[in-house]
Amino acid sequence: MAEGGIYMEPSATRMVLSLGGYWLQDKASAGISVPMEKGIRVDQLGARRTLHRRFILPAAFLQQRCVFYSESLSIPARVYINNILAHVYYTRHTAFSVACNDLLQVGDNEIRIEFEQVPEGGSCPLLPPMNLSEETWSQLAEPLGWPGMGIFGDLGICTTPWAYIVGCQAIRADDQLIFTIKTLGDLGSLHLFVVDEEGKELAYSSGDRIAVPCKVLETWRDSEPTLYRLEVQAIQNDRLMDHWMISFGIPSLADFQSDQGLTLSKITSELVKNGEAYRASDKYLWIANLHRLEERLSLCDALGQKVVISLPPLTKYAEKAGDALQRNKLLETLIEHYWPHPSVHAWALGAATECFSADALKTLRLTAVNKDPFQRPLLSMGAPLQLQTQHL
Repeated sequence: MAEGGIYMEPSATRMVLSLGGYWLQDKASAGISVPMEKGIRVDQLGARRTLHRRFILPAAFLQQRCVFYSESLSIPARVYINNILAHVYYTRHTAFSVACNDLLQVGDNEIRIEFEQVPEGGSCPLLPPMNLSEETWSQLAEPLGWPGMGIFGDLGICTTPWAYIVGCQAIRADDQLIFTIKTLGDLGSLHLFVVDEEGKELAYSSGDRIAVPCKVLETWRDSEPTLYRLEVQAIQNDRLMDHWMISFGIPSLADFQSDQGLTLSKITSELVKNGEAYRASDKYLWIANLHRLEERLSLCDALGQKVVISLPPLTKYAEKAGDALQRNKLLETLIEHYWPHPSVHAWALGAATECFSADALKTLRLTAVNKDPFQRPLLSMGAPLQLQTQHL
């Protein structure tokens, strides 16, 4: 491939392409309208480069969402669709994604990506090929990146885009809680730590597996999980290649002692970092504040995880905005900005209900629906949602 070329690697369930790298497209949800064969160059489909700061792509095959990866994407970029600035969702340093489904009609549209400055060398460097098997990509297409995933984590697209920590599986065996880390690519040496809420180290291991004796997990609560944190450090040539962590909760001693091991139906993960909180299930994930929200939405979309955004924590933002009219405007803006994201399933209002006027709901074409299992009213586009609460 020539320097700055654009290449696409097809697979059974996902397509990858980017400016000088790969592109990620969920075939199941969007489909691909252009025939693609292994090794085809995207510039054969009409992509062309104009000067050093621009790439122009035909958008006929961009039906729903695109995620671009490049070593140079720490450089800010703007994305235009038919000369209209599009929403861009950043996923850490090496990737950004564009929600196309509400902005793009299949046809003779084009997407233009402009860098704020010229990348070193005047073009986007090519990424090393992943050479992933169709089976591996199929695993990535599963809801949490790995069939049988036991715990949801803050999965990362790390700073080396050809190597990932993509998942974690947890089982109980021989009175131990055993975590196994799933990786793609060469991350070097893995160092695993399990710590408690105060940061005290409970277990350490090198490699891709760590076991924690059940007796070490001593603190139990009746009404909320006990929180622990699994940290993974990937070290290569004395350099930190990736740092990944997951907070996990043990909801009850009875569940933990089950012979069937730990599954998502038994564990509701509570991730607490800097005051934020998640509640995950095998169907939906509740995101409860705006911190790094766009990154997490992009990730959930790539992994096929649906999201319900919980608004009660946003009332503090609304209170700062002054009167009711201003609060309505603020929350309308938030919804208008985030709703086009394909992973956003609904909005959980809870205590923020009073921040929305009837006029605001009408303007946004939102419908109040039944409360979720945690007794928070939801808003939905169009017809009321039918939540599969038996899985939550």
